Amino acid sequence: MTLEKKRGGKRANGEGTISKRKRGGKVVGWQAALTVGILPNGEPDRRWLSAKTQEGVQEKLAALRADKHTGMLADSSNLDLATYMDRWLDYKARDGIKPNTLRSY
Repeated sequence: MTLEKKRGGKRANGEGTISKRKRGGKVVGWQAALTVGILPNGEPDRRWLSAKTQEGVQEKLAALRADKHTGMLADSSNLDLATYMDRWLDYKARDGIKPNTLRSY
């Protein structure tokens, strides 16, 4: 059973978007988008994925959500290791890691 038939409604915030890709009125694949952060100019940072099947794009979207949740997504263009580690520690602190554990990192 496809996701559309199971859910039947709006996705919750942070789950992403899945839709059909059409060309000339014919479905040629599936696409998904997930907001992973905010760009320096204030716009949402949306990552787009595509696959030939709905199941394929669901798998890719789940992997992208997992990367976002674990803090593995980062803008690497202007990012040094110290900045990345600071962001990662801030994320872990918000995620509920205990203060003593954070100090050990």
